Amino acid sequence: MISSELRLTLLLLPVLAACARGPGAEHDPLVERLVPSRGHNTARVAVRVEGVRFFPLATHTFGADPPVAIDRGFFADLAGVPLEELRWVSDTSLEGVVPAGLPAGYATLTLTGPLGRVATLERAWLSSDQPFAAVRGALSAERARVVVGQPFTIALVVTNGGGLAAAALTAQLVPAGPAFEVLASPPEAPS
Repeated sequence: MISSELRLTLLLLPVLAACARGPGAEHDPLVERLVPSRGHNTARVAVRVEGVRFFPLATHTFGADPPVAIDRGFFADLAGVPLEELRWVSDTSLEGVVPAGLPAGYATLTLTGPLGRVATLERAWLSSDQPFAAVRGALSAERARVVVGQPFTIALVVTNGGGLAAAALTAQLVPAGPAFEVLASPPEAPS
């Protein structure tokens, strides 16, 4: 005759074995990008880590109050320097702060989730020891009055007040009420 304790143990053994394996690789976090992806290394910069499967870990403890605890404890670093104030926002987003003082150059982002699973993104952050390009544009027309249907010439003068060169600028003429606005933007940091 089998005791009730042994019977309960035998019944729970397959359940406990299944739980011990943990989730498969389909639950590993995947980092897609860091927004923004660059900053000046003398200032702290608020960033958003974007990706998929940023799953918190739920733990059920019998007899505890509350019985379920949620662990949203993610850890991220850039080239070994921890992101500050990192917090879980959703299954696709974390927010944190890149600390000042990172060495100039590209840094790899390493993210560790509550299950201990690790994800990396190479060249996720560009730390600069020089101010980035600061592009401004001024627009002028050949005449003060324009007639609909008649061609006219406009000139766009772009200046860069920053410390780094601006290349491959994109200028766009955008209607802004009765006037127009010029949007000039440098390309994203090279990857």
